[in-house]
Amino acid sequence: MDNISILFKDITTGIFLTLGFGYALMAISLYLGQAAAVFESAELTRSLHLVGVGRWFLTRVALWEVMGPMLLVSLLGFANSSLAAVVLFAEITPEGYLSRFLGALTLVGLGWVITVLAILAVEPLRGKVFARLSLRQD
Repeated sequence: MDNISILFKDITTGIFLTLGFGYALMAISLYLGQAAAVFESAELTRSLHLVGVGRWFLTRVALWEVMGPMLLVSLLGFANSSLAAVVLFAEITPEGYLSRFLGALTLVGLGWVITVLAILAVEPLRGKVFARLSLRQD
């Protein structure tokens, strides 16, 4: 193996490690933040429940609240980083742009999926809050 291949292998390994730890921290942080929001807004949830707002509406709001800015920032960041990578590495690796682009886009999509799963993992807590509110209402 030549030096360039070793360099790219090390960079790729570092990227995957960074993404793995980053995605784990992101999922934990989102879960804890959403769980705290469910319990902090229990009275608001009760009021909304009394006027007929359903549990899934609050879930959709939580998804848009997190995913909206995340989609915008990740797509803009991906576009800027892709442009910079093409400019920097065009002469070193002239082939395989499409496969590398799709691979990077897959990693961004994985972050989106993990985010949605972390938000949906809070759903049982939201269900308990709604069940408690329904019992209190009766």
